[in-house]
Amino acid sequence: MKKRFLSVITALAIAVGAFGTQTLTLFGGASATAQAATAVAVPKSNIASGSYTVPGAFKVILTCPTEGATIYYKINNYDWKEYTKSVSITQNSTLKIYAKKNGVSSDIATYTYQLTPNMAVVAASDSTDTNQRIVIRSNVPAIQYYYTLDGTTPTTSSKLYTMAGINITKTSTLTVLAVRNNWNSRIITKTITVKGGTTTPEKPDPSEQTIPGLSTVVTGNTNILTDYTKKWGYNQLTSAQQKAYARIYNMADKTAESASLSDLGIKTSELEKIYWAFDYDNPQFLALGSGFGYSYNSATKQAISLSITYGRSKSEISAIQKQFDSTAQSVIATAKTKPTDYDRLKYIHDWVVSNTDYISSGPAYKSEADGPMVYGKALCEGYSKAFMYLAQSMGYECVCIVGKANGGAHMWNMVKIGNRWYHVDTTFDDPIMSDGSRVVRHTYFLVSDSAIKRTHTISNPFAVPSAPVSY
Repeated sequence: MKKRFLSVITALAIAVGAFGTQTLTLFGGASATAQAATAVAVPKSNIASGSYTVPGAFKVILTCPTEGATIYYKINNYDWKEYTKSVSITQNSTLKIYAKKNGVSSDIATYTYQLTPNMAVVAASDSTDTNQRIVIRSNVPAIQYYYTLDGTTPTTSSKLYTMAGINITKTSTLTVLAVRNNWNSRIITKTITVKGGTTTPEKPDPSEQTIPGLSTVVTGNTNILTDYTKKWGYNQLTSAQQKAYARIYNMADKTAESASLSDLGIKTSELEKIYWAFDYDNPQFLALGSGFGYSYNSATKQAISLSITYGRSKSEISAIQKQFDSTAQSVIATAKTKPTDYDRLKYIHDWVVSNTDYISSGPAYKSEADGPMVYGKALCEGYSKAFMYLAQSMGYECVCIVGKANGGAHMWNMVKIGNRWYHVDTTFDDPIMSDGSRVVRHTYFLVSDSAIKRTHTISNPFAVPSAPVSY
């Protein structure tokens, strides 16, 4: 991912940020080198063996202490494969790994992973005066649900849940069994109290509506891409900070060299928050590069000016702008034919992950929206910027979020539907599976804070929205 840094003009201060390729420095003399030729260390997985409740598949990262060794892995009965960037665990799995260098192989390490689906039984309220319909939600595909209403433990012979939901007409103890092939089963129990005895008309099929609090298309088609006053990062700033944001925006819009901040009273300690609020709000600027520099008054610690470290020239961006715009408009036009917010955002999510190959290093486009839109290759930052560009172009508030995932620096999105925010990680929904097949996943599509925090840690330079529930 892109490096965040500050290059100060009057007094150099560099803060290398979360978005660089990690470098492993090894120390050792001639004896250590000689030993490496005859012995190869056993590789390791970053996730220990165990049972995990997850909202879908998860990825493990493999490392080997022996520099230059190639890691190989196999899952269950599949053939051995050479390790590249990560391994997707999509079912109960036995993962075997070893490393090889100069014809010498390490011992084999074995990890076992047992998966249990994350799921929720959704009710308008646990206690109501009238009948209500219960919906079961999970981000894990291909689950079958069996249930009872008398508190007994359901089996696969119990009543099968359908998209019509479960109509509760009296006080009941709902027990749900979730079953998926090659996963552990899970049971959830929920007591629903119905105080009144009156019968109310049944609600429409939940497959044609949303859970209370969610929405169908309400945002409209108003493009907010260039209206930064409607964007999340901008609205987390003070009035003076917003003025600085506006000047940075205008500077980027003209690919200008610097913006004056001397009259705003902005402390240098505020610049990280201001600049990254601008960067993580605005995917339309394709030349932002690696961050910013600033000059300041050493006595007052107030910023005098700020400059962007552009990654590409204006002419380089102009050369691909027509193709970028054409691709974006084609995706947007198709997405707008979809009937609901969910369907529209799902379409652009699926388009990004289906048309982008992950790369850990490469040209500047890897960190910008044209990575997926023009070149079909991107780092996580490029995935996120492309999704945000398409979402904002259709009128959805969307922002980039940074932190760590599976032990490494990472970027993903949050998007707003109606009055609720949700997490979306198009990179982690990368459809390349451990067996080489390509299947679009929705494990990290419109999920809650609690769901994302199972694998992600947020370390944003400005406040992030709250996402209390998954869609």
